[in-house]
Amino acid sequence: MNRQRAIIDKFYNNFKECLFDDVPATHKQQLEEFQRQEFGPTSLQQNETFNDWMYAQSTDNNRIYCFHENQVIAQQSAIGAQFSACREKVSAAFAIDLRVRTEWKMKGVGVAMIGALMNRYDLLIGLGVSSEAYTMFIRQGWQDLGKLDYLFKPVSFNAFASENATILEKVKHFAVNAVSKIHNVFCSISVNSFRLAKIDKVPPSADKQCLEFQLEYNTSLRDSSYLNWRYAENALKSNDRIYQILDNKEEPKGLLVLKEVTRDRKKLVYISEIIASSKNYSKIVSLIIREAENLKADRIIFHGRDDNFVSCLKKKLFIARSYGARFVYYCSDVSLSKKLADRSKWKVTSGDSDLEFHL
Repeated sequence: MNRQRAIIDKFYNNFKECLFDDVPATHKQQLEEFQRQEFGPTSLQQNETFNDWMYAQSTDNNRIYCFHENQVIAQQSAIGAQFSACREKVSAAFAIDLRVRTEWKMKGVGVAMIGALMNRYDLLIGLGVSSEAYTMFIRQGWQDLGKLDYLFKPVSFNAFASENATILEKVKHFAVNAVSKIHNVFCSISVNSFRLAKIDKVPPSADKQCLEFQLEYNTSLRDSSYLNWRYAENALKSNDRIYQILDNKEEPKGLLVLKEVTRDRKKLVYISEIIASSKNYSKIVSLIIREAENLKADRIIFHGRDDNFVSCLKKKLFIARSYGARFVYYCSDVSLSKKLADRSKWKVTSGDSDLEFHL
């Protein structure tokens, strides 16, 4: 690890005088030209409203770019978070948007960009990293935790609709849908002790309970400030629905965020956040199924990591698929890094990192 870090620090020192993290950018025109080439002409990275929300309204996040020879040659961003790592609070970030000009690849600038983040945060996490970035990360000593879980549940008979499906596939899909819908009826009528209450913003009074639910995991410590920035004040104008989970005495039992997305003529409901005691997961999943039916969704999707929640989803007839994003992390503290290697202790959702930015 020390040798790997020495190499990273060497490349970082080679480029550190060329690194900038100001918003708005000092080299705005050159950065926009770089982003058009690397991310595409209509990318979020060039959206001023998005950049203001992402980097100016949240001081935890960073966008670092390398300006060299009168041009931007690389960019690396990070979504920062306070993190519970084996019940120890550390500064963490989800590394996103690493890009390097083609002619500057294999010259150490990409390593330098990652090094800049390593100097700012105790823990770095990568979700959905490209094959190219993955290879570089592993060389640098990042730990591979495999892939996130990806499960879905059909809610309507349109859930499997496809013009290319064979007759046999259509019969199979119809049977799966029929069984799922019958099961959904039982789920809906079996939950009387809990209910979902849609709210516009998360109240600060929810923070203490949220912290209690999250400390048992390796996970981002979401509070009302973060949740409201991410969902209530989201510059992406996405259809995020925030719910308070209440028992029959109107006592709060946690928080839930669902995201509505339309794709390929299907209405999808993503489970973006679930902050609650794992002992109540079964009831909450039944409430999610009922709410998805009320929203006339075709599918419910969970893309994340939480063994207890995934186990509950499977009992509710969610179907596992191998679409999960790559999941890696870097921690310079060797002792803590070894503790983090236990996948079963992690809790990650599609609301972490930038997984939902491009839905």
